[in-house]
Amino acid sequence: ISSAESDPDELNSIEERLPGLIIKKNKREVYKCDESGNETDIITLSPTEYELLLYFIGNQDELKLYEDLFKAVWNADYIGDVRTVMVHVSNLRKKLKEFDIDYIHTVRGAGYIFSIK
Repeated sequence: ISSAESDPDELNSIEERLPGLIIKKNKREVYKCDESGNETDIITLSPTEYELLLYFIGNQDELKLYEDLFKAVWNADYIGDVRTVMVHVSNLRKKLKEFDIDYIHTVRGAGYIFSIK
């Protein structure tokens, strides 16, 4: 028995589940799932899109400014061009929408809110 199987808190840190979505952190894989929670399709994300998704999930229902995203995902204090963030979030949003997942909401001129509500 692995430690993840014997410790539910460890398992939760390895796998994140949202309605319609499973993130397997130990494999860096994202899946679409059905209402029963079964994996149906893999969602192919770039490394940056994956990091954005994890950051959004960890900060649900909070306005995240472009600068917040840049600092968290690119590990940089200075945001050279907000379009860098906007392009990567747009790509992530398009990939999720292909699977009817629409959790990323734009706050014009500020940033984004990730909400499953």
